[in-house]
Amino acid sequence: MRLSIGLGSRTAGVAAVPAGGAGAVGVGDAGGAGAARVEPLYVGRSNRTVSGAQFKALVVRDQHCVARGCHRRPSQCQAHHVRHWLDGGPTDPDNLVLLCDQHHHDHHDRGHDLQHHDSRWLTQAGWGTDPP
Repeated sequence: MRLSIGLGSRTAGVAAVPAGGAGAVGVGDAGGAGAARVEPLYVGRSNRTVSGAQFKALVVRDQHCVARGCHRRPSQCQAHHVRHWLDGGPTDPDNLVLLCDQHHHDHHDRGHDLQHHDSRWLTQAGWGTDPP
């Protein structure tokens, strides 16, 4: 299976490879009889749950839990809406990050703000640049 990520003009920190034509925004499996199946990455508010294609794109981009100092593998992570779904956040890669079970629960259940490995802060209101 060859993972191809076509992001068109949008970038999410992953290499852009056309998948399904110019401007396509999706992940495809380019295997079998030359027919590529493309799943959309940007679905807005049409779905709360993350698709397999979206999770694959997060794995390529994030590689592990994004909490600073945490390196738990993607198999130990869940997709997290930065701007929470209940607050109107879309299920799009630029609003999703990988968080391990511990950091996901710290953020949701305990109200903890988390420092991202690039020094931004994942707060209850979304991304922030200053410590809470």
